[in-house]
Amino acid sequence: MEEIIVFLGASDRLFAYCRDYLPVLVLFIPANVLQTLFANLLITAGRPGLGLLLSVLAGVANILFNYVFIAICGMGIRGAAWGTGLGYLIPAAAGLVFYG
Repeated sequence: MEEIIVFLGASDRLFAYCRDYLPVLVLFIPANVLQTLFANLLITAGRPGLGLLLSVLAGVANILFNYVFIAICGMGIRGAAWGTGLGYLIPAAAGLVFYG
């Protein structure tokens, strides 16, 4: 992970935050890929409103999870990564149900 963080150009000031954030976020790469894929496929399937709704729900969930994990649970930047990753799961799961 550290080589990736350096390659992406994180400053010394950000490095520790990136080292906490990236390993958690990597767990959710498949959900992120599915979210992006399903957003495009829902438009192609004639359901752009559903794609928009799922994107908005993911964003709202991200905000709520960030609040819970950072402010309430005190998880810091790692909590932000969990909030983002869990937000990715909403459109990914909905897309799997829609196309499943």
